Amino acid sequence: MAGSLLQKSLQLLLLQHDLRFEVQVRGSSGTPSEWSGVEASVAKYLSRTALWCYRKPKRALLALGLSFLLSLAYGVSHLELQLAWTYLFESTDPVVVEFERARKKFPYPGDIAVLVDRGSQEERERFVRLVADEMAKRPELFHHVFYRLDLSIFRTRALYFLDDELLSALHETLTDKGALARETMVSEPAVKLQLKLLEDLKQTLMSRGRSTLVPVWRVFAGEEGSRVMDSLIRLLNGEQYVYATIADNRVNVLVFKGGTRGTELKGGGREVVEARRLLERLKPSAYGLRVRLTGLPVMLYDERQTCAEDSLRSGVLSLVLISFVFFVGFGGVRKPLFSLAGLVCGLGWTLAYAAATVGHLNFITVTMMSMLLGLGIDFGIHLLFRFEEERESGCDGPESLERTIRTTGVDTLVGATATAASFLALTATDFRGVSDLGVLASGGVLLCFFSTVTVLPALLGLFPSQGTTRLFLRDSLADLEKNILSRSRLVVSLTFVLLLVGLYLASGVEFSYNLLKIQDQSLTSVQTEQAMLREYNSTVLSGAVLVKGEEKARDTAARLKELPTVANVGSVTELLPLTTPGKQQLISQIVVATERLQVPSPIALDRARDLLELQDRLDEIERASEGVPRDPSVTAAMDEVKTMVAHLPPGPLQDGLKSFQKSILKDFTRLLTLLKSQQSEPIKPEDLPEEVRVRYLSPEGDYLLAVQPGVDIWRRDNLRTFLAEVESTGVTLVGHPVVQAHILESFDEAFQVTPFYTLLGVMLVMTLYLRRPGQILLSSLPTALGVVFMFGAMKVLGVQFNVVNFVALPISVGIGAVYGVHAVHRIQESQSMELLATSTGYGIVLSGLTTMAGFASLMTAHHRGLSSLGLVISLGVAANLLVALVVLPAIFRTKDQTIL
Repeated sequence: MAGSLLQKSLQLLLLQHDLRFEVQVRGSSGTPSEWSGVEASVAKYLSRTALWCYRKPKRALLALGLSFLLSLAYGVSHLELQLAWTYLFESTDPVVVEFERARKKFPYPGDIAVLVDRGSQEERERFVRLVADEMAKRPELFHHVFYRLDLSIFRTRALYFLDDELLSALHETLTDKGALARETMVSEPAVKLQLKLLEDLKQTLMSRGRSTLVPVWRVFAGEEGSRVMDSLIRLLNGEQYVYATIADNRVNVLVFKGGTRGTELKGGGREVVEARRLLERLKPSAYGLRVRLTGLPVMLYDERQTCAEDSLRSGVLSLVLISFVFFVGFGGVRKPLFSLAGLVCGLGWTLAYAAATVGHLNFITVTMMSMLLGLGIDFGIHLLFRFEEERESGCDGPESLERTIRTTGVDTLVGATATAASFLALTATDFRGVSDLGVLASGGVLLCFFSTVTVLPALLGLFPSQGTTRLFLRDSLADLEKNILSRSRLVVSLTFVLLLVGLYLASGVEFSYNLLKIQDQSLTSVQTEQAMLREYNSTVLSGAVLVKGEEKARDTAARLKELPTVANVGSVTELLPLTTPGKQQLISQIVVATERLQVPSPIALDRARDLLELQDRLDEIERASEGVPRDPSVTAAMDEVKTMVAHLPPGPLQDGLKSFQKSILKDFTRLLTLLKSQQSEPIKPEDLPEEVRVRYLSPEGDYLLAVQPGVDIWRRDNLRTFLAEVESTGVTLVGHPVVQAHILESFDEAFQVTPFYTLLGVMLVMTLYLRRPGQILLSSLPTALGVVFMFGAMKVLGVQFNVVNFVALPISVGIGAVYGVHAVHRIQESQSMELLATSTGYGIVLSGLTTMAGFASLMTAHHRGLSSLGLVISLGVAANLLVALVVLPAIFRTKDQTIL
């Protein structure tokens, strides 16, 4: 029933246009009698060119060889591989403009980071120091290294990091003898300090002084803004540095710059290689540690290297596989080499064309050579097989070549033009990364065709053929075709069923927007990024907000930190405490007041009499403080200590008090030393280290806020949420998150319009050449059904479209158009549905196999995007091949049985 429905539909369409597929009568030259003047002119000049090359092979090859060498030299010297994202868009693109504006203010490329985790904190810090020392020996490669902050610049201005409440309490205590009579003792900091002292006293009394007490200032470690307080505590502990860490201090970080001022972020280079060599050399010193190199420059460098290596490997493998299939299928070596020589010449021309038009290759167009190898070999196959067929029919060389060019040559030119049109349709998108592919591939296809119709005839003229060609498995394939055609109704019915299934499955094929998943998963930079997301919910992808002035920087950073999708906001303002005139005046008064302070002498506690004197002094203090407000928790703790003291014998009491006094005097000596070293002048931006300023502060006074996402923004939904929340604060974010979103959005738009423009371009060429609706319909079947079957196979195999493999669509469409034109014209010309009995049918088989071999070589790529491109194109070509060789003849046979 399904097959009958498809048959009737085709019959109705053909009858409506009064088409009976009459056979075109060809003259001696093989030119269709109904050709228009334009088509005849194209055939005339094309055949003249080929005949001149055939008759003057040495001159032709000299000119062609010279043009190839010049093109190759120009292309290699002028064509660059650029993975910088800015090359994917026009220079006037708003995102590019904003990025360039930010790069002018912060001109150094992004940070490369060394991550060190596992092991102890001391081991990690020792190793990053070692790495920094080694990098300091090579400043031309590693500069602005930052892995720790020197606290000495903050030691004399530590008071500025305290909040107003603590400063007021300290000032009141130092300058007002009656401070204890007011509310000072019930302030939150004072309560915490009293409870800490009472708890320490209790511990020392219970242990007879054998307990280890935490310094008194640790009571403030849990305060809001604890990173600042932690630094102050380190100062009090006598430490000189604070090491850069992430993931709750579990990972030490060393960052450095690897390029010169103004260098674009385009994948790093020597600095990445040398950094890896350095870390490998220091590996024995990292026993028990996990050391990784990451950062956006590293990931871009790795991707560039992977793409370049994959393209080179797949290109060589493609050439080997294509040659092998060609040699075996043709039953010889010499003439297939002629065809390959023509293709190689076209590739050389294409390099020069690419250098002259676009000037660079991006991560999309880097596959161009492999594409052209798979597509361009078809031209030589079809021409060579038809030429051999004409020779075997008794024609001499020039006549065989003319017949070949005027028939198969014109059809091949139409197929090449249709393929070029399918690529050229990509230029209709606003996304330069895709439109560049359209420009390069469309021109490359036509150049490969013209190189084939010139180099191949010249070589055939220089080395005339001898003997007949023995085609591999040709008879077996012809017999198989006869058996299939005897079941043409079944073939048509199965095609219709598969079409319905394919349409159903095709609707489920999705587009993957995760750029991390298409990269080589074996790369350490990719694995590091995945581990950071999995273990620390962190990523190397951070954005930047540029603001003018310190006050606005503080306000913006505070608003950004409140966002749910923001993990952290790095800013130089964290190192520049907020300074007001009142705060500066208060600190100046504290500095003056601390000049007269002295550390009290220890109280003697060796004799029982000493304990009695201490008791008298404590009673006197308690009477003097009557009426002073106390926190209930402090009162309760004091009562608990009094009860404990009342039940302790003199020996344990003396041991505990001695230990407590020694610890407190030590703490307060350090605290007093720090206080007496304070200055009233606040910290200024120019006081900060250069390696900090170069990252966060421009010479013009612009503050950079590094916004670290708190979600996995490789996932598009998370990325959109993150960007929307940041945008809601009224700021402009620049950096990789914005770039990634812009790339994905541009790809999405291109993917939506590409199928339409591609089909439109191909149909336009087919219409201009064929003109008859019936011929157009049948010639388009390999294209239409091939795309549907390709989508269905992708769904079955679980393959998604991505930013690399989506170009398989125009390639499949173009190849399907070539096969369709050749198949329909040869069936009409030979008045037989047995395509494989002709050179055209066998040529389609061999061109399909060589094309699949060429593109299948991409499946060896480590880059998952390139690998999936090879798979998707191979599926599309296989579908085109089956439709052209099986379905089209079956439809003709069915129609012939029922109409003719």
